[in-house]
Amino acid sequence: MKKIKKLTKKQEVQLEVYKNKWLEIGLSTKQPSFDRTKEIIDNVYIHLLEKPVVPVVVLDNPYDTWVAVCIYVLEQNQVENQVENQVENQVENQIRNQVEKQVWDQVMNQIGNQVRNQVRNQVENQVENQVMNQVMNQVMNQVWDQKELLNFVYSYLDGNLISGYFSFYDFCLTELNIDLDIKFKNNFNVYKDTSELSLIYPFDDICFICSKPIEIHFNENKVLHNSNGASIKYKNGFELYHLNGVKVTKEIIKFKPEKITVNMILQEQNVEVRRELLRKLGIDRFIKKLKTKPTNISKDGVYKLYKIKIGNDVDATYLKMLNPSLKDTYHFEGVVNSCNTVEEALAWRDSEDEYIKPVKLT
Repeated sequence: MKKIKKLTKKQEVQLEVYKNKWLEIGLSTKQPSFDRTKEIIDNVYIHLLEKPVVPVVVLDNPYDTWVAVCIYVLEQNQVENQVENQVENQVENQIRNQVEKQVWDQVMNQIGNQVRNQVRNQVENQVENQVMNQVMNQVMNQVWDQKELLNFVYSYLDGNLISGYFSFYDFCLTELNIDLDIKFKNNFNVYKDTSELSLIYPFDDICFICSKPIEIHFNENKVLHNSNGASIKYKNGFELYHLNGVKVTKEIIKFKPEKITVNMILQEQNVEVRRELLRKLGIDRFIKKLKTKPTNISKDGVYKLYKIKIGNDVDATYLKMLNPSLKDTYHFEGVVNSCNTVEEALAWRDSEDEYIKPVKLT
C-alpha cells in the first residue's frame, strides 16, 4: 500500500477548515435533545463497551454531575480508586483497544511522520489548546476545589472537550481517504458522536452526563474573558469568572473601577489577579490613589518614571508620558523593572541600547 509522505496543497488548505470545524464543536453551547443523548450513549454501550444499555441521567453542570457520581459511589460502598478503575480503566482500555489503537495502527502507519506532525500542529494542537486548556481545565479545577466531595476523578469520555482528538482523525479519515475496516470505522463514528455531549461517566448500570455550558465568552485574543459577568456559565448557577484569561471571583467582576481600593490591590497575593485589578482600575488612578511619587523625571518634565512597590519588591515600573496627539493628555506604559531612569525606559521602549531623542514627536 502506498504511503502518504506529504500533504497536497489542497489538503493543506483543508487543515484550516477542520481546525475551525472542531473549534466550533468544542466550544459549542448547543444542547442535544435527551433522545439524541440517549441514542449516542446507547451506541457507546452496545458497540464500544459491548454491554447492555443503561438509564441515562443528564445533570446541569459539572458540580451537580460530580455530586451525583459521589452519591452513586458511596451507595455502592466504593472508594475513589474503584471509581477510577470502573470509569477510567474499563472505558479507556476498551475504547483504546477497539477504536484508538486500531485507528492509530492503521492510520499512522500509512501516513508519514511529516503528515502526522503537520496535521497535529495545525489542527489538533490548536483546537486542543483553546478548548481543553481554556475551558476544561478551568471547570475541572473549580470542581476539584469542593473539599466536601470525593477527590475528583477525571472523566475519560470528555465529549466535545476533546474535540482536538477528533479533529486529527476526522481529517485523516476524510481527506486522506484511509481505508479502514468497516467495523473500526463505525466504532470511531460512534465515539466521534460523543462530541455532541460533554463529560460522560459510564457505569455498569447507569450513565451520568454533564450538560454543556450555556454561555462561553472570550476576548479578542481568544482567552476566557467577560468583564460584565461569567465567562463560563452553566445551568443552575454554576459559573466561572475570568478577566483576560485570569480566573477571578464574582466580586471582582462586579466591582466598578472607582470602587477598587489601593488596599484591595496591595493585599491581593495572586500576581495575575492583581494585574487584572490594576488593569480594571487603571494605572493612572492607582498611582493617584497610592500617592506615589516618580522616581525619575526627564529634564523637560514630559516623562516620569514610577516604581510601584507591593510588599518589599518592585511589582511594576511605568513610564508616564504626554500624548503628542491629544492636548494635555497623559498615559502610562509598562516597562521592564530594570529601568531606573526615564532614558533607560525610553531606550527599552524603542529597542535601543541608548536612548536617541527624536527630532520631532509624531
